Formats: sequence, structure tokens, C-alpha cells
Amino acid sequence: MGNMAESFQSGKLGSETSGAEKPGAEKFGAERPGFEKSEKSEKSEKLDKNVFDLSIAGVPYRVKTSHDAETVQNLVDLVNAKINDALKGTKNGSYQGAAVLSAIHLAEELLQLKKRANQDLKVLEDKLLRLAVDLEKSKLGKVSEVGAERLADRSSEKVSS
Repeated sequence: MGNMAESFQSGKLGSETSGAEKPGAEKFGAERPGFEKSEKSEKSEKLDKNVFDLSIAGVPYRVKTSHDAETVQNLVDLVNAKINDALKGTKNGSYQGAAVLSAIHLAEELLQLKKRANQDLKVLEDKLLRLAVDLEKSKLGKVSEVGAERLADRSSEKVSS
């Protein structure tokens, strides 16, 4: 998600409200909040970047990214869902606490996925290595068979001569 982090600005946008103005128990993202694709600036056009106005936990952001609108919306929905879940687990309904818990949960999921992907990759590498060894053995076997046939042919030619 490095592309999203390239340009990330927080601040009041249009008629959006800041997170401090929202009640603590309100769920974010219920109506797919404040998500609009902004007009591309001349600079972002050259870099093939899209500019989006979005809302995370009720706080408006303007983001420049190479991702498409659907991907950005999926990311916003995921983050808002994680914050909603984390808010349920905080004693004081703190947005900052919910954001930290959400970040920890997402980091945990990422590490678990990376670990699983590395394990799966190791299994596939081992299978590939075994297949390559088997292939080499079968080539050597066929070469040995062909070599033995040639030797037998030569031996019969010498005997005939």
C-alpha cells in the first residue's frame, strides 16, 4: 500500500466533519462516507496519480494514489471496519486508541499472511526442486539407455566385420 502513503493529507474537506465532532459510539463507513474521486491535477496527471477525497473514522483526507477508485474504496471500508471493531473494545471510545488497535490488528494479519506465504513458497520450492531432480534423473536414464543401445550396436558391428 506504499502508493497510498505517497500523499496523505488530513484536514477539513467540503462539508465533512472532523472525528472530534462525531459521537464516540457511531460506526464509521456505514454509508460509505465522504468518498469522492477528485479532479486530477496537472502534476498528478503526469505521474498517473488519482486524487481521492475520503473519510477515515470521520476524518476527511485527500489521497493521491495510482490505485483505482474501487481499490481505494475497499481500503477505506476495511480501515473503517477495523476501527469500528476496535472502538467496541476500547473502554473510553477513544478514536486514537481504536486507530492504534486497528493498526496492530492489521499488522498482525499482514505478518501472518507473510508467514503463510513464505511457508507455501518453501513447499513449492521444495516440490520444484524434487521435480527438477526427477527430470534430470529421467534424462540421464534415457541417455544411458540410448548410450547402451549404441554400444550394443557398435559391438554387433565389430563382431560382424
